[in-house]
Amino acid sequence: MSSPILFDLHEDIALYYYSGEGYGYENDSFDKNLPNRQADLPKYEKGNVKLVFSSIFPLMRTFDPEVAGMLSRGYGGLNSAFTSASSKIVAEHLIKIYFQLQSKFKDRIKIIEDPEDIEIILQDSKKLGFLISLEGTESIDDLSDLEIFRRLGVRSLQFTWNFDTKYAASCMSAKDYGLTGSGMKLLQVANEQGIVLDLAHSSRNTCLEVLEHSDLPVIISHSNVSKVFKHSRNVDDEVLDALKRNGGVIGFTLIPDTYGKTIPNVSDMVSHIQHVKDNFGSEILAIGTDYFGLFPPDQPPVGLENISKFENLWRELLGHGYDVKDVEALSYKNALRVLENNAKRWTPN
Repeated sequence: MSSPILFDLHEDIALYYYSGEGYGYENDSFDKNLPNRQADLPKYEKGNVKLVFSSIFPLMRTFDPEVAGMLSRGYGGLNSAFTSASSKIVAEHLIKIYFQLQSKFKDRIKIIEDPEDIEIILQDSKKLGFLISLEGTESIDDLSDLEIFRRLGVRSLQFTWNFDTKYAASCMSAKDYGLTGSGMKLLQVANEQGIVLDLAHSSRNTCLEVLEHSDLPVIISHSNVSKVFKHSRNVDDEVLDALKRNGGVIGFTLIPDTYGKTIPNVSDMVSHIQHVKDNFGSEILAIGTDYFGLFPPDQPPVGLENISKFENLWRELLGHGYDVKDVEALSYKNALRVLENNAKRWTPN
């Protein structure tokens, strides 16, 4: 089969330009095909990528041994600490990076703000969509901030990163309190605005409560499966069952620690996909690479070193008896369904 369309539910492109060299990435213009860069415009074109959920990671590096130790226990390659100080300023700056990329490459990049924009990227072979996604709620001081971020282009909201917030418990919480009262109100406001809710990094109870109460399909943008390998970032079968009932999707990710291997490979990813397909069907399958957010950055899964190499995954799945319909559901159609359902509630700025 020819390479299907690919929607990627999580990449840290703005973080790459904000602090890429500090994470060991080679920085250069996005229209250059750099050999060791996980994604850029030439690689998106080769991989038939049409949409990227483009993350806003509004935390800054700092020195805090306790936080660094917590993160290191969860992510073997991550030994840094982060702080949410100035998170709103950082978020606004990262949003600006996406609009600057659109301005520089206006014939190729389209920020997704209106339902019509989805159709534009699907019909125009040269267009790549960036859907701006806020990773964590540290920069939302009160509910009215969500409207401001919506006007700035944000169309997806992740409840937590690895830190607990006043809205929800994270996957690394010492006490899984799920959603708070403020978190329930945030869910309702996001639903009203059609902001795609994202449960990656959320605690188990947060996931279950959001999936119970959201009246729109949600995403778990970049996670894997606890039944295959137990890790704080992976989700269990009860969450996956609730996700199926909600009509949402899970984006299988390339984070090495979620596989239990220093350097996983394509077959390891297929194991997680296969478990979900066998037990919950093909309707909740999606992709969320976490490119530019992988640690260490020079050890992505073998065969999926960059976004142009996903043909290796499609070939592996076909070899496991998947048909073209299943592969396309995983690569973009399920994610498109979720996005279109939420986009019905988008209103003009």
